[in-house]
Amino acid sequence: MSDEVAALDSALGNDDVSSEATDPALEGDVESQQEKLVQKHKNTGNALFAEQKWEQASKQFTLALKFAPPGDKEAAAVLLSNRSAALCSWSMQLRSRPAALSESRAIFAPDPTHLAQLALKDAERAAQLRPTWHKGYSRQGAALFLLERYGEAETAYLEGLMLAPGNATLTEGLNKVQAVLAEQQQARDTSDTAAGSDGRAGPKRQRRLAREADDTECILCMKLLCEPVTTPCGHTFCRSCFSRALDHSSKCPCCRTVLHVARELPVSITLKNLLLKAFPEDYAARLAEESSAAAAAAEGDGAAAAGSGGSGGGGGAGAATLPLFVMSTMLPGEKMALNIFEPRYRLMVRRCMEGSHLLGMAQVARDHSLDPIACEAAITECQQLPDGRYYLELTGRRRVVIDRSWEQDGYRVGSVKHLKDNPPEPGSQEAQELQSVAAE
Repeated sequence: MSDEVAALDSALGNDDVSSEATDPALEGDVESQQEKLVQKHKNTGNALFAEQKWEQASKQFTLALKFAPPGDKEAAAVLLSNRSAALCSWSMQLRSRPAALSESRAIFAPDPTHLAQLALKDAERAAQLRPTWHKGYSRQGAALFLLERYGEAETAYLEGLMLAPGNATLTEGLNKVQAVLAEQQQARDTSDTAAGSDGRAGPKRQRRLAREADDTECILCMKLLCEPVTTPCGHTFCRSCFSRALDHSSKCPCCRTVLHVARELPVSITLKNLLLKAFPEDYAARLAEESSAAAAAAEGDGAAAAGSGGSGGGGGAGAATLPLFVMSTMLPGEKMALNIFEPRYRLMVRRCMEGSHLLGMAQVARDHSLDPIACEAAITECQQLPDGRYYLELTGRRRVVIDRSWEQDGYRVGSVKHLKDNPPEPGSQEAQELQSVAAE
């Protein structure tokens, strides 16, 4: 008798049955009980799925897979597909949970990205077991969409539509993916227009060396990369083009991955040196072009500031995007340790560590409105614990003013400006009082 049957006997309490029994009737009875268990857990999982209890549903489908006959590929594919759908729905539920609700009642759950990865594995396995079944590709598309791999998601939906033309679920999923890809293309076109408005657009330069245009050209301005910077997701742009793209969205202009990075990424020295060696004249011309454009922009900003009266007291040189950890504010120089267990903040920490290692410490009022003053903090230590939690050590850097905020996958993100104090006029009464207080 197989090990699966022996395990089933133990689970059913049939300890008096010998594992060496070869009675066909007995084996048939055990297989019948096995099928009943599979159907029971499958039906329970479907009922829980209908009640939107995704976590419990996924556990029931796992139990059904445990008792499913090893040779029944069709049944295994159905169960894998169902578990993939439950995991995807659970991931979406965690991502869409309002920040205010999480701040009033925290939850302990896995990282939404990890759930999407598990769902993708189940979907790929289901497609392998039943390659002519459209649902396997539908589940793949949903998981890839959550993982922000939009190009692959579009391919999966198209493959599913080849097997089931006109399927409503596949068509709806494809439309969602194509809408995101269209938004991505629109962002690129907007960046191209912005590059043209400052006098830097034009036909591509004809370089002396024969080469592929995509190798050394920025996809935003379609010119030779100048001061190239590389994002955590692996895409490279001109430094000025990338800063301009962040004005429109905090996502990568190429793949739409959410980025929590500084506006001024460090220049990729290796790539810059390669460009200098391969195209010295072109690169020098691009540097001159960037410098003249920056000077013109600075002159325009100076004129605007003079026209507005130059009122001070506020932020620094433009707004930056900062993910916000809502608990309590902290002071610059203060150190704090955090135990991150909520799924939304696990996702936020992972993105921060891929980017600038910066986040904002903020607090909310009783009506859950966000306090406009926060503190920018740097993550000085980050350890992922075996159960998925993160241990963080933070150091406060400087105060910031939150101009506006929005929600991103369940946590808050803010457009912030650095807060600067206006020193009193020398010799004024306020200056004298300040000196006396400092002397004490």
